[in-house]
Amino acid sequence: MITMSSDLDRRDAERLDLLDRIANRVPGLDLNQHAIEWQVMPDGAEVLPVDGGSLDGGEGYYFESKGDDLLAFGSLAPIIEGGWGVC
Repeated sequence: MITMSSDLDRRDAERLDLLDRIANRVPGLDLNQHAIEWQVMPDGAEVLPVDGGSLDGGEGYYFESKGDDLLAFGSLAPIIEGGWGVC
C-alpha cells in the first residue's frame, strides 16, 4: 500500500490509490500494455480510461474509485471473462 507523504498532493494520492485498487482487484491487467489517460469527473474525482474508454462511451472501459469499491465501466471481457461492473 502506498502511503501519503507531504510531497504528494491530493490528486496524486487519489491516482495512486486508484492504481493500487486496480492492481489488487484486477491482477491480470498490465496497464503498461494499454493506452491510458487520466480524466477528471465533474465532481473532481479521478477516473482512468483504458483503450479509448470515456465517460461518454467509447471502445474501451474506465475505472473509478467510489468509497471502498473499484468501479469499472465498459466491457472488461478481454481481461475478466464476462466482466462488467464492480471489481
